[in-house]
Amino acid sequence: MAFVAVMSPSAHGQTIPTTLYDATSGLSNLSVISAIELPTGQILVVTQHGFFFFDGRRFLPAGPRQGLPAAGVGVGAAVTRQGDLILAYADMIYVAYNIAGTRSPDQLHFLPIDRGHPLGHDSHRKIVPWHDGLVVTDRDRLLFIQKDATGERISLLAKTLGMRDDPLTDVSALHADGDTLWIGTSDGRLCAVSGPTLHCRSLPPMAKPRQLEAILQDRDGTVFARTLHELVVVPRGTTAPHVETIPHAERQYENYQHLLTMSWSPPRGAGHPGRRRSTGHPDRWKLEIRYPGRRTIRLTVDGASVRQAG
Repeated sequence: MAFVAVMSPSAHGQTIPTTLYDATSGLSNLSVISAIELPTGQILVVTQHGFFFFDGRRFLPAGPRQGLPAAGVGVGAAVTRQGDLILAYADMIYVAYNIAGTRSPDQLHFLPIDRGHPLGHDSHRKIVPWHDGLVVTDRDRLLFIQKDATGERISLLAKTLGMRDDPLTDVSALHADGDTLWIGTSDGRLCAVSGPTLHCRSLPPMAKPRQLEAILQDRDGTVFARTLHELVVVPRGTTAPHVETIPHAERQYENYQHLLTMSWSPPRGAGHPGRRRSTGHPDRWKLEIRYPGRRTIRLTVDGASVRQAG
């Protein structure tokens, strides 16, 4: 299911209002893989039944009218630095050029990208914009989609970077930060690429399964890598990485790990709009989540500790 939570800038100890969207809102498939905000202000939702545009009220399916398949498993979407929108299916990738000048999703026209290396069927495909192109997983290899004079060109990322062999295999998670591409693998490795060299961090022992499901980075430069049961924390600088156990991980569905990771850094410094939502203490923040049935969870973030009540 998809939901939107909106917090008022002047909220102080108030409940965050949420709105639930389902089939009655045009979202014919409730298995939402991911969502991104487009330069036009619309939200693009990726589901197992394809892609949907959210106009603020309803979800509009993207299909043959935009040059896309009538049905297909959506796995990811991204906007490149050139302002092109790329949609990735399990077995095909499409592009729409210069979407910033488009007012309505109905005006978008997608073209298939089928040049260079043929794509395999990858229902867990991951994509991330990097440099002037797009990094794409294709089963056990990493591809790079880059525009040239004749259109998009698909090539092996290792070859594009000038690597002698191809160490960029067994990839299970991706994250880009500037010139650095973070790569997580199925055997628990966390590596960074910023040129033709692959640098892998030395990590503490992890519990099985060690596959890294997601990678995120906060405003301070700390990198977080998610496994099924643990969170790997890699601070910026020379501080050694450490591993934290995720509470209640045994109750989570393994095939939905990409939905269970969120990065949040409390705003710092006077004058930040978020300061009006604080408790008055510079390092103390409160979050209240209300569930149906009058069940409420209140979280207080005080420095480096989190307390729960309710």
